[in-house]
Amino acid sequence: MKDSPEYEPFYLDCQAVHTHADFFSAVDTMWRLALPAHTPEGFRAAGLDLSARHGSRIVVLLFDEIDDLLRYDIEHGERLFQILRALAQESRMRFMFCGEKVLNAALHDPRLVFFNFCNLIQLSYLAREEARRVITDPMQEMGVALEGDIALADRIVELAAGRPNIVQYICQKLIERINARRERVITRADVTAFSQSAQFAEYFAEVS
Repeated sequence: MKDSPEYEPFYLDCQAVHTHADFFSAVDTMWRLALPAHTPEGFRAAGLDLSARHGSRIVVLLFDEIDDLLRYDIEHGERLFQILRALAQESRMRFMFCGEKVLNAALHDPRLVFFNFCNLIQLSYLAREEARRVITDPMQEMGVALEGDIALADRIVELAAGRPNIVQYICQKLIERINARRERVITRADVTAFSQSAQFAEYFAEVS
């Protein structure tokens, strides 16, 4: 989107955003968007100003991991997401939301603001090469080695059946295992033991 003359994108990782106060603070810090007030109404005013400043370009706000924020907003009268829906109707501003269970439930609940607000984009499974990179790139950044390297990464890909969140879940649990024994190498035995655990079977079934 950054390379397109049609869009002006803004990305916000909401993994640590659990309340309205967290959201307004994150927007202020990450986007340097001056809010007249740290309220949903203040965000609306700033959003309209942001849209006007970019003229014919469509401002796209991408919110990742919004489940906790959405849950909080529902519990507090949906004030924030009512404002986001209003901005989508009043300006050349669009939103992309990424989440899991809370987002999915809100999309299908006719009592909530999110109902009929968004179009659903189904994400496909990862190709083998893409899934392998989801494993190896973060591992390298953390200084974690895989015994057998590519072969062991491919074994993890097979276990996850190409599902991105299962790939991440397996890697998280494997790192917890080696951290517990103060090592930096994930072995074939680690992967085999975890693949045969009830914890993995239950998570895989739940996601599927």
